[in-house]
Amino acid sequence: MLVLTAHFGNWEAAGQMLSHMDLPITVTGFDKEDPEVRRLFNQASKQKFRLLPLTGQPTDAIALVAALRRGEVVAMLGDRPYGSPSARLPFLGGEASFPIGAYVMASIAGAPLVHVFSLREEGGHYHFFAFPPQHPQLPAHHERDAYLFGCAAKFAADLEFVLKRDPLQWYNFYPFWDEEAARHSASAFASSRRRVVSRRSRERESSALAPRPEPSKI
Repeated sequence: MLVLTAHFGNWEAAGQMLSHMDLPITVTGFDKEDPEVRRLFNQASKQKFRLLPLTGQPTDAIALVAALRRGEVVAMLGDRPYGSPSARLPFLGGEASFPIGAYVMASIAGAPLVHVFSLREEGGHYHFFAFPPQHPQLPAHHERDAYLFGCAAKFAADLEFVLKRDPLQWYNFYPFWDEEAARHSASAFASSRRRVVSRRSRERESSALAPRPEPSKI
C-alpha cells in the first residue's frame, strides 16, 4: 500500500498509527536532510520505519516499487515535487506543481494508494483523514498524461479540503505557487488563516466565560 500525505498537521503521528500494523514501513524523504535530523527521526521511530532518501532521480522508484510488490507500506509526501515529474494544477486560487510519480509506482506495483492527512485539534488530539483507496492503472501512452494529471488533481483537491479546516498547520515553507498567481493565492490563504484565528479566539472566549464544574467531593 502506498500512503500519500503532505506537510500538514503531524504526519509522524499518523506514522505511529501505521507502526501498529505488522508490516514493514518505508518512509521517503528528500536527500537534503541534515544528518542529525535524520538520526533523531530514526531514533524516534524506534526502528519501526525505514527512511529512504529521495534524490529526484528515476532510480528512486526501484526500491519503492520493490517494497510495494513485497506487500510493504510506503509513505510519501505529495505536496513537493522534489524535481521529479509533476503536474501544474489549480490550487487555492493559483497554480502549483504536484508530483505524479506515486501513481506511476502504485500502478507498476499493483498496489492501492490512499491519501491520508492528520490534523491536530484542541486538547492535543489528532483527527485522521483517509480518503477512499485508489488503484492506479496506467492507460495507453497517449492518454497517460491526462490520467496522471487527474490523479494529482484529486490529491490537490483532498489537500485543499483539509487545509481549509486549519491552514495554519500546513508546514510547507517555500514558494509554492507560480509567481504570477502568488499574490492572489497568498491573499486567499491569508483570508483563510484569519478566519481560523478568529474562530479560535471566539472558542477561547466562550471557554473562559463558561461556568466551571464544581469539584467532586470525596
